[in-house]
Amino acid sequence: MEGLDRLPFFILKYDQLMPHEITTKEGITEEILKRTLVVYTKKSKDAIKYKLRTKKTLYTFKAQPDQVEDIESKIRNAGNIDIIPL
Repeated sequence: MEGLDRLPFFILKYDQLMPHEITTKEGITEEILKRTLVVYTKKSKDAIKYKLRTKKTLYTFKAQPDQVEDIESKIRNAGNIDIIPL
């Protein structure tokens, strides 16, 4: 493609800059958890948002209150991942 070399860096790396939304709890796979450095949680009235930070990508997942125990146990069982509340 002509002219691609003249595009700014942020357009070429747009996919890495934007967070990826995970829609189901099965979407939090072992592959993602292996690469996860830290997990941030943000509580709201009706949901809890998980932000899984890897080296290059941020994954987000909105969980209902009844899914919290399953997700946090899955994260803890994956290894040495810190869960930090915001």
